[in-house]
Amino acid sequence: MEKYVKVSGGCKIYLRILGQGEALILLHGNGENSHYFDKQIRDFAKYFKVIAIDTRGHGKSDPIKEKLTFEDLSRDLLDILNFLKIEKANILGFSDGANIALVFAKNYPSRIKKLILNSPNKNVDQIKLLPRIFSFIFYYLLKIVSNLCKRFRNYFSVYSLIFDTIKIKDSDFKKIDFPVLIIAGAKDLIYIDTFYKIAKKIKKSKLSIIKGHGHKVAHTNPKEYNKIILDFLRRKAD
Repeated sequence: MEKYVKVSGGCKIYLRILGQGEALILLHGNGENSHYFDKQIRDFAKYFKVIAIDTRGHGKSDPIKEKLTFEDLSRDLLDILNFLKIEKANILGFSDGANIALVFAKNYPSRIKKLILNSPNKNVDQIKLLPRIFSFIFYYLLKIVSNLCKRFRNYFSVYSLIFDTIKIKDSDFKKIDFPVLIIAGAKDLIYIDTFYKIAKKIKKSKLSIIKGHGHKVAHTNPKEYNKIILDFLRRKAD
């Protein structure tokens, strides 16, 4: 089933919904859309009601008209849960989607049952040096192009999210009193110690690093990735 949900400010957000049971929200990364999880959705939908979202400015959702932050996107997610009358949801976020999920967990912890953070990062400094340099170069090239051509302005606003710093304190992590899985590839473009530090701050966290794979491990090793996530979601909370 496909659906559009109108969030704060009148923006329309596109959803794909498949399966029955507890809600499982899927949040893709920067410049992606809900199809990023095509190798996961059917496996997950055997056990959950999967709600794959095109976040604001992405895919079939409305484009961005102004500067956007992870705080804005976390409020979009709240509006979606309220519209769908979902009190508590399981959430899986990848990369920027993981950052949205982390901000949502900080702001609305009572609305989460279980949380999966796939390659979260608090700020751009946690990206390894070479991809970080390329990110800055691409950012400034895209800024020039977007000033010359309106067609690129939405993409520039979306890409700028890479440089949005998540404002989260140690006291915020203490609010996260539900099971959390942090998952990533061992060759991720984000420094691995970033994931260990986040896991250490969350009381009920589990860290899973998949050897031999990079940032998009959901694509390169979907069998192991899906199994780890389903085992985590289907296990009874302690």
